[in-house]
Amino acid sequence: MIKKLIDYLIIRTSGKFDKAYYYKLNPDVQIAKVDPIWHYMTFGWKEGRNPSALFLTRPYLDCNPDAKSAKTNPLSYHIKYGFSSAFLNDFLKNEKIRIKIPFLTKLLYEKQIERKIKIFLARFNIELESRDVILKVKELTPVHYFIGFIRDLNKLGSFMKQEQKPTEPGRIINTRNLHGSLGEDKHRRILFITSNFPRTDHGGGNRIHHFIKYLSENNDVFLCTRYEPEYDISELEKVTPYCKKILTISSKDFPHSQEEIKKWINGVDIDIVHYEFPESVINFSKDYGRYSIFTNMEVTSLRLLIDLEKTPALSKTWCEKLCEMIKALRIELVDTEKVDEIITVTKNDADFLRRFDARRTYAVVNTGVAFDDPPLPVIKSEPNSLVFVGNYQHYPNVDGVEFFFNEVWDLIKEEIPEVRTYLVGPRLNDRVTRFVDGKQIIATGGVPDIRPYILRAAVGIAPLVTGAGIRGKVIDYAASRRTFVATSIAVKDLLFQDGVDFFLADTAQEFAQRIITLLRDNELRHKMSTSAYNNARKHYDSRYLTECLVRFYTYIENK
Repeated sequence: MIKKLIDYLIIRTSGKFDKAYYYKLNPDVQIAKVDPIWHYMTFGWKEGRNPSALFLTRPYLDCNPDAKSAKTNPLSYHIKYGFSSAFLNDFLKNEKIRIKIPFLTKLLYEKQIERKIKIFLARFNIELESRDVILKVKELTPVHYFIGFIRDLNKLGSFMKQEQKPTEPGRIINTRNLHGSLGEDKHRRILFITSNFPRTDHGGGNRIHHFIKYLSENNDVFLCTRYEPEYDISELEKVTPYCKKILTISSKDFPHSQEEIKKWINGVDIDIVHYEFPESVINFSKDYGRYSIFTNMEVTSLRLLIDLEKTPALSKTWCEKLCEMIKALRIELVDTEKVDEIITVTKNDADFLRRFDARRTYAVVNTGVAFDDPPLPVIKSEPNSLVFVGNYQHYPNVDGVEFFFNEVWDLIKEEIPEVRTYLVGPRLNDRVTRFVDGKQIIATGGVPDIRPYILRAAVGIAPLVTGAGIRGKVIDYAASRRTFVATSIAVKDLLFQDGVDFFLADTAQEFAQRIITLLRDNELRHKMSTSAYNNARKHYDSRYLTECLVRFYTYIENK
């Protein structure tokens, strides 16, 4: 009864129920002098009655299986959850995605993004939400649209009149299962084109830096990179010893620098061309070398889907993120079709992309840590101290910080008042620094080596609530002999064991309690830290992962 009263209030205050309309179409309700909202919630929706001219009960249930299975009145369900569940979560995971989301089908399979996108929307909400979302999408994206309206989304296939030619199915390759080793392989000339400088204080940049370092032992490595002198000069000094040649291009000049790159290559016979980070494919050319590979450091469209599912459907933010998702999918699935191979850093990312195009093959090459860097310094951990490592230009890190300090921090302080947290990493912004007090919450900014700061802490934290890709921070904690507490998103597809190497926690209460347990139990903390280190050493040594990458080179060449 309490739940029903809450639903009643939600509908009453939403403005989406038209009492006059309901009485006019249902005179029996008016004669009986029954509250129309209560009647709809109790009997009306089950009988197929509509709460207004703008919301059709049965079509909504036909288009939203989640609402149908909820066995509650669809109007309150729509107000609370919108279309995020059915239109995004269910549709994107459905094998019949080409029918379910036709405007993305047009985008992906007919390359119509710059000419025309076809959008089909359910007829029942044409007057309000459909109109608003279309106007917002049109405002935010420079494309033209054909828009059709239909009652039953399950019959969209007949409207598409689109025939797909049969193609060989793709697959996902786990490069750990390929054969070969780094030292036994042949000598190659390898070109990296990166739209971000391979900085060692950035997860993706550090990954590239490690690959360049280890590949240079048996190969000639060439680097073409976007470069900001005032920010990247010290990092340039780190990577230079491993490169045969380096071409630096300013941010302003980086897009469409094909001719400059060709001139710089100067006829060198390049074997493998890596495109790292999405904007690098702007400079794609088949003339650079024999084989091309695009690395998807993080599937942005998957990260945006996760955001969409947590955003009120058809709100301004939802529309903006939907537009971002369309643009991300264009890069990840259309622009990258011209490269020979695609690497993702997790199987989860590859699985997501294959839902859109099962014809494509994806290779999984994880991110790791260089264990043969200078030995770990001997630093005793400070009692009751935590560390969070990240580049705060990457908004999932900022979202994680906000979740931690808004929802978890006070719960820990109630039990351990003297607890301290170090925020380590560059590109701090106001969303992060507003929590910093310099006493219990300390921000270091960018540092030359994160390991001493991790070692200073007793426990690492990864309270991530958004994002995709692999989470280098938890590998860094483990490689520094520190256990950690992490959310499911933070450890997706990683080989660490909950309760053995780290603690998994997805709610604020669980996260706080797990941290308190580790801070208070020195023996357990030490045991889990040792286990995490051994696991990281076995699975996430960058030298080993470079061997996996070289095995993939051989696989490409032998296909």
